[in-house]
Amino acid sequence: MARSKLMPLLASAALLSVVPMSFVPLPMGTAPAMAQEASVSFNVFFDELEPHGTWVRHSRYRYVWCPDVDVRWAPYTRGRWVYTSEYGWYFVSDDPYGWAVYHYGRWYDDRDLGWCWVPGNVFAPAWVSWRRSPDYVGWAPLPPEDDGFQIDIDIDINIGDQEPDDWFFIPTRNFLEPDLGLNIVFGGEEPEVYERTELVGPVTVENNVVINNVIDIDYIEEQTSQEVPVVETEVVTDP
Repeated sequence: MARSKLMPLLASAALLSVVPMSFVPLPMGTAPAMAQEASVSFNVFFDELEPHGTWVRHSRYRYVWCPDVDVRWAPYTRGRWVYTSEYGWYFVSDDPYGWAVYHYGRWYDDRDLGWCWVPGNVFAPAWVSWRRSPDYVGWAPLPPEDDGFQIDIDIDINIGDQEPDDWFFIPTRNFLEPDLGLNIVFGGEEPEVYERTELVGPVTVENNVVINNVIDIDYIEEQTSQEVPVVETEVVTDP
């Protein structure tokens, strides 16, 4: 397998701790997450995401961020999957907010607001669960674990109640394409695709690191007839 270099936008826990926001109160005793080496300040989320969406006060999750997007938009559908040596499948997107919302926190589909993001402070290559059939691979954003912000001191991966509408599929032969949006299938629009796939499982936690490798790299190489480049990651101080 070929190897190349990628610098995913991680934040060094030694330099960026979880601190109270100046205008949004955090729960008492907020501290850096212990379940992952990379964490990020909630202040960064509020400042950097504000130009790209709206922060909404929420009765269950305190504050959520809703992006300014078209009605066909959904998280983890406009971008591509790359395989990293340390974390497994990592979601890469050109969205200016992708560094945050695809690697920290969780998504949920609000009946009134649409897809909204709940801030979290633990890094993952992608917070998703997977389904698979012989001809399709599908993933769904993992819902929030708890009420309020997702401060994961001890990560417990819970699939939750994910409906067909929450799932997105790609023909397996197209899994490595640079723009998944060209061939994405929405589970709610084509339920037969959802029904003929089986649940593989969500991301896992290994040695306090979130790993996204339940879709085997050898399977993807076999189905696409392509060699999957294995990407090396580096920790950076600027999120």
